[in-house]
Amino acid sequence: RLGCVVYAALVLGGAKESVGVEINKDLCDLQKQALSALGAGDMAKIVCGDIVDQADLLKRARLTVFHNPFQFFSDIKMAQATWKKLSSMLSPGSLIVASPPLTEQLAQAEDPVKESDWVELVDVEYPMADDPEDEHADEEGRLYTSVAVYKVKKMLKH
Repeated sequence: RLGCVVYAALVLGGAKESVGVEINKDLCDLQKQALSALGAGDMAKIVCGDIVDQADLLKRARLTVFHNPFQFFSDIKMAQATWKKLSSMLSPGSLIVASPPLTEQLAQAEDPVKESDWVELVDVEYPMADDPEDEHADEEGRLYTSVAVYKVKKMLKH
């Protein structure tokens, strides 16, 4: 999925550069191959490493995507430490796209960071489903409400 997000930022988002961070070397190699096959060139990069070691990259990021990054791959203590580090690295004014929403991700890590101190939810106009039985629709028929957008208010100090 990482390669898709990196590529979409270039093609759909008009980014001049798009960088993804993946800790698993095999997945890094796979994403690099996919981006090369798509002709993304030097504009798309995959950094193989731990996101918490990427402070400079995160500080200059205008948009960061968190797609359930720590829910399934780390224990509570590791997730807490990671969220604390991330909340001290993302620059004010930058955007976060989170799926599931940060509220859920932080709750699963027993709230190591107070969301309201760090970010503010950006109002998004979700499209309505044509089919009321659409699996991606919520109870009101809105699509993709499991994806939330936030604006970073400030870097937290821990």
